Amino acid sequence: MKHKPLSKLFLVFCLVLSAQWAEAQNAFEPLFEKANQLYEEGQFEELLALEKDLISQSAGQADTTLANMYYYLGDAAYALGDLDLAIKHFEKEKSFRAKNIDNPDDYEALLSSLAMIYRENGNYKAAVSTYQEVLSFDSTHFEANDPRIPDTWLAMSRAYEEEGSYADSEKIYKRLLKQLKSTDPLYLNALSNLGNLYVLMGKYSLATKYLDQALSGYASSEGMQSPSYVGVQVNKAGLFREMGKYPEAEELYLSVLTSISKEVDPSYEEMYPFVLNNLALLYRGMGRYDESLKLLADLKKLEEEKYGAEHPTLAITYINIAIVLEDKGDMAKAEENYKKAQDIVAANLGKEHMLYATAINNLATNYRKTKRYKQALPLVDQARTISVKNFGKNSPIYAQYTYNLGLLYFTLNDLKKAEPLLKEAYKTRQQELGLSHPKVGETANKMAVFYWEKGDFKSAEKEFKNTFDNYFTQIEAYFPFMSEQEKAKFYNNKLRVSFEEFNSYAVSRASENAPLLGDLYTYQLQTKALIMYATNKVRENILNSGDSTLVRMYESWIAQKEQLSKLYSFSKADLKAQGINMDSLLIEANLLEKELSKRSSLFGETYTKNSITWKDVQKQLKAGEAAIEMIRFREFTPDSSGYFSGAVKYAALMITPESKSPKLILIENGTDLESKFLANYRNSIRFKIEETYSYEKFWAPIAQHLTGIKRVYFSPDGVYNQISLNTLYNPATNRYVLDEIQVLLVLNTKDLLSAEAQASPRSQGQATFFGFPNYNKGLNEDAALAQSNAQKIANTVSLDRGLRGSLQRYISSNQLLALLPGTKAEVEGISALYAKENIKTQTLLGDNALEEQVKQVNNPSTLHIATHGFFMEDIPDADGDENKYVENPLLRSGLILAGANSYLSGDETDVDQDGILTAYEAMNLNLDKTDLVVLSACQTGLGQVKNGEGVYGLQRSFQIAGAKAVIMSMWSVDDQATQELMTAFYSEWLSGKSKQEAFRDAQISIKEKYKSPFYWGAFVMVGE
Repeated sequence: MKHKPLSKLFLVFCLVLSAQWAEAQNAFEPLFEKANQLYEEGQFEELLALEKDLISQSAGQADTTLANMYYYLGDAAYALGDLDLAIKHFEKEKSFRAKNIDNPDDYEALLSSLAMIYRENGNYKAAVSTYQEVLSFDSTHFEANDPRIPDTWLAMSRAYEEEGSYADSEKIYKRLLKQLKSTDPLYLNALSNLGNLYVLMGKYSLATKYLDQALSGYASSEGMQSPSYVGVQVNKAGLFREMGKYPEAEELYLSVLTSISKEVDPSYEEMYPFVLNNLALLYRGMGRYDESLKLLADLKKLEEEKYGAEHPTLAITYINIAIVLEDKGDMAKAEENYKKAQDIVAANLGKEHMLYATAINNLATNYRKTKRYKQALPLVDQARTISVKNFGKNSPIYAQYTYNLGLLYFTLNDLKKAEPLLKEAYKTRQQELGLSHPKVGETANKMAVFYWEKGDFKSAEKEFKNTFDNYFTQIEAYFPFMSEQEKAKFYNNKLRVSFEEFNSYAVSRASENAPLLGDLYTYQLQTKALIMYATNKVRENILNSGDSTLVRMYESWIAQKEQLSKLYSFSKADLKAQGINMDSLLIEANLLEKELSKRSSLFGETYTKNSITWKDVQKQLKAGEAAIEMIRFREFTPDSSGYFSGAVKYAALMITPESKSPKLILIENGTDLESKFLANYRNSIRFKIEETYSYEKFWAPIAQHLTGIKRVYFSPDGVYNQISLNTLYNPATNRYVLDEIQVLLVLNTKDLLSAEAQASPRSQGQATFFGFPNYNKGLNEDAALAQSNAQKIANTVSLDRGLRGSLQRYISSNQLLALLPGTKAEVEGISALYAKENIKTQTLLGDNALEEQVKQVNNPSTLHIATHGFFMEDIPDADGDENKYVENPLLRSGLILAGANSYLSGDETDVDQDGILTAYEAMNLNLDKTDLVVLSACQTGLGQVKNGEGVYGLQRSFQIAGAKAVIMSMWSVDDQATQELMTAFYSEWLSGKSKQEAFRDAQISIKEKYKSPFYWGAFVMVGE
């Protein structure tokens, strides 16, 4: 008799029906025949309707007959999705077949199938136990080289993996890789599975290694269009997504979709919706919401065609669609999709299922975001009740719903109901997740705000400290291998918001608790420029060092950091189940870190932890000196669970050698500074109007506290990155700031502690100069001809070098860049000055002023680049939504070099060398021994104005690359004045003066000829 397969996941085996039942003359015989017929026809619901009668009338039947009966019932239950009932009947089948094993193949297949169902039902211990039973059976019934044996080991390893017993799973995979021949298909399967396991363990380097080996093996044995190869590609794309390498993940997912669309292999039928879903979620992470929604719509259509419109699978897709719609801001449509998911789950799985809890909790979040708090309350409360029934009160899921409920009551200002819920969530998360878990940091932050609102300031300060301790632990774990994009996302969406909250708190409490200002200053030292770890540069430096021991140590350290970052998101129960001792791993990683620091100074400078406080900065100050940290922050109110009012304030924290704590100079009209007052300043510069308003607004509040101070180390923030302080005119003295006090700009006042911060002699190495780039290099003749008119103008006027606005505008409109003949004279003049001093120089002009040449510079003493600069305007922040996409601002400013017009006109031939050097690319230049970088181009000093990040543009990138100081422009620069200023500066510097003295003296001398600061004040020096 022919039977349908147990399922597409099961190994197929044939059942041999005993003839005993055919001879039986009782009521069971016709009932069993009917059951057999219904099974053959696939009428499983009708078959299960006979279950009670079949079992009640089966007494006295032969074991084989009973085994077949339970097989029919079990497979029918499985087909209908009732796994508990299926397991019950398959276990009965097993008990009868075990009495008389006349066909070992069939019995082995039964055990394997039962183990598979245990896995699918989440009963991993039973699955592992059954697989062990299979192995024991195989050892006595089959040859040692039977392929079913390693296949069972593989399946058991997957069960361990799904259970969370990663160490046991890893042991099996490694054992199989030693035992199997590399030509065995199961060998490649083990390679791929081990790679996936390492993704789960956070060992991304090892995951890459094994997945790549599997890809290579399948490419050779089955071809690059085979389901096996494509399946590993999907896993590799998932690895890229975990690592934050979104462009690489997207490319691989799209490649997979292309492969699937061209093939008819049935294996792709299951893979296709999986890839669609993952690519949609990737696009959501990249902020490409419309593309994400389109893919999810395609997925929903596929699922409806396959399962029907009310299948539980659709509920998950509806939830994902709703989440993306919320990200996009369409809260009404998101609500509709959440409700649809809620209805589907209720109808199919019931209102006690955890998927139902997820659906209503997400709907409650939608209500909270749209300020419908009272509608949200009962939903979160219901989700919390469901989680207790499923997991108990000592579970992270219960803690999440408890936290959400407490947050709602806090938002409603019902502190009495909010407090016990928030405390319970906090305690549970600490106990179950550990103090370093991100969720514990999240709760500590909210507890700090809660206590602030309650007036319990001692507890508020304790929880702010707990919050930041948690965040710095995460930074130490995550940043070494994060992509620049992921660093920006972590900092801007999560960390920055919490520090802004603390800024408001500290300022509001400063009069009662002055030491808070010391904490505020110290946190600023620790977080300013935080995301500018030069991780790519460190990696390239080590990998190209030729030191194999150093390379091995570095790769091991990265692997450890990857694993630790993953483990921080595990609960204590997860760690215990896997036998992982976090303390031992941390000690091991720290020891390796110390060894790496000894072998690589660049590694040590980038990663060595130094707990610098404001008092350390104070120790570096001499009499008559002050250090000022500017802090831009939005006003935060703890009421209603906390919110930003929108008002921007600036806190100038000043320390002198005599300070007992930092002095707070609060400038409350920050919003006006960034709008009308900045506009007034720019207009006065642009139109060369002498005005006194800007001094009063930007500098006077600070200047009144500088009595007796001759030198200020000033670390700007926010709008203070967009003005040149020296150009502010004091009406009371009729002098510019340049004439009144020496202001030295620094990225962070902790830079005073570095050895480079002290005055050092000018390096005697080679200087490199770039100028007059031929933007038309590689341009076709028609486009070049169209450029000629612009060039005629360039030859007769003093050209504005600014390209303010979006670079995309130039690309879309094909507006080409005019050449800058003034930069040729500028560079040649400076080169001549160096020649007089017998200093070796390299001058690259015209076709040779290439992006590629800039990238190849190797620690010149001076790097001077005279060309167009560009800066794309600011973009909105994510304001604390940790899932929100953040565009990397390092890609929004840069320098234009030879061949750029080819790119702008769409005629480019080399995408990697497009003539546009972005700040992101500049960050990885080799400038560790470079005294000075001069960016003689318009607006190179501008970049995204980020709270705590200063000018997030070229200036910072060149300093991260190693330059001790950077000279940059703040507005459109006049060619002639620039040439004179630069010539004057280099003359003064080469004569033996320090960079700062030479630059200040050059500005003063140019000021004698050009009275307006438009000419002499555009450039600023930042750094040593």
